[in-house]
Amino acid sequence: MLAQQLARLVDPAVLRRLNVLDSEVQAFGQIADDIYLPYNQEHQINAQDDSFFDKPVWPFESTPKSHYPLLLHYHPLTIYRHQVAKQADTILAEYLFPADTDQDQLLREYRYYEQITTHDSSLSRSVFSMVASRLNQMDAAYHFFMDTAQMDLVDLQGNAADGLHLANLGGSWLALTTGFAGMHIVNGQLQFTGHLPAAWSKLTFRVRYQNRLLQVEIDQQQLAVVLLEGDALTITIDGEIQTIRQA
Repeated sequence: MLAQQLARLVDPAVLRRLNVLDSEVQAFGQIADDIYLPYNQEHQINAQDDSFFDKPVWPFESTPKSHYPLLLHYHPLTIYRHQVAKQADTILAEYLFPADTDQDQLLREYRYYEQITTHDSSLSRSVFSMVASRLNQMDAAYHFFMDTAQMDLVDLQGNAADGLHLANLGGSWLALTTGFAGMHIVNGQLQFTGHLPAAWSKLTFRVRYQNRLLQVEIDQQQLAVVLLEGDALTITIDGEIQTIRQA
C-alpha cells in the first residue's frame, strides 16, 4: 500500500515537527490507493477523465482565432462535450510524478495532448516546455519557453493590460531549472540532466538546497554544479553520481 511507502519515505522527525499523526499518514495513503486513474488502451495513455475518449475532438480547423479563449465564446457544456484542454492537465501530472510514467508513454501523452491543448491558460506553456525538455524535444521546449518568457512583453494572452502573469513568471524559472537543467529530486537526492537549447551557448543560475548555495552551469558540452556555500553534497549529473565540495 502507498500508506506503507509513505511511512518509509518520510522522516519521522519531520512528521513530529509538523504534528502529523500516524493515522493521518495512513489516511492519506488510503486516499491515494483509492484514487481512480483512467487509462486508454487504444492510445496507451492516461486519460484526462474517464469519459474523455468517448467524445469527439474539438473542431480546431473550423474555429476562428478570434474565438480563443474558448471559454469566452462557447458555453462550458459545449466545450466539455469535446476532447479539448485549456491547459496542461494530464501533462502537468506527468511532470510532477516523473517516476510513474516511462519515456515511451510520456512521449505518446505529450504528442496527443499537445494537439488538443489550446494554452488558453498562461500556466500551460511552461509545463509543456519542461516535459518537452525531459523528452529531448528541444525545438518544442525552446518554443514553449520563449512564449512563456515573453508572454507579457508581447501580450501573448491579449490581457497584459490587466497586469503581469506572476505564476507564469514562476513557470519561466521552472522551465529553465527543471526543464533545460533537468533539476529534480529522486529518493532524496538532487539530480540534473542537461537539455540546453541549440539557440543558446550557455545557461547559468544559482539555487539554494539544504542550506547550500549551488551554481549550475550548462553549455553545449556539459553540465557542471559548483558548491559555493555549505557542506559537501552528493548529487547526480547526467546519470553520474558525484560528490561536490567547496573549492
